[in-house]
Amino acid sequence: MTSTFQTAQDALLRELSDRAEISELLARNWRTMDDKDFDAARDLYTEDIALVMAGGEPITGAQAVIDSTRALNVSYKSTQHNGCSLSIELDGDRATAHANVIGVLVGGVPEVPAVSVTAVGARVGVVRTDGGWRMDRIELTPRYRYPVG
Repeated sequence: MTSTFQTAQDALLRELSDRAEISELLARNWRTMDDKDFDAARDLYTEDIALVMAGGEPITGAQAVIDSTRALNVSYKSTQHNGCSLSIELDGDRATAHANVIGVLVGGVPEVPAVSVTAVGARVGVVRTDGGWRMDRIELTPRYRYPVG
């Protein structure tokens, strides 16, 4: 009976640890955008990551995703990304995370609103690697964008 208890406890501990690590991975990704430290995201991605925005063609490869993220954020002098309603579906060494991401964007050039609020649905594929959990697919579905100023 002791070994069954330990096995169940070990499995629960592994599941909770995996969920915490994946949650932290997503939070670090959002923070790299807000800190404009785009190159730091390389440690969060697999080399073959795919980014799909609004059902478009995938952007593939870690450097291409980093470059795309940088280009999307260059018009903003400040951003704040807040992930919420996070759910994580674990499947061995793979998982899928779903989140709503609300961003407050402060314009830095005349072509964008002074302030806008945007919301996207995020579906993120993650895989356990030797270096820990890494994102291998990000699918973003726009929900709304509301210019405030």
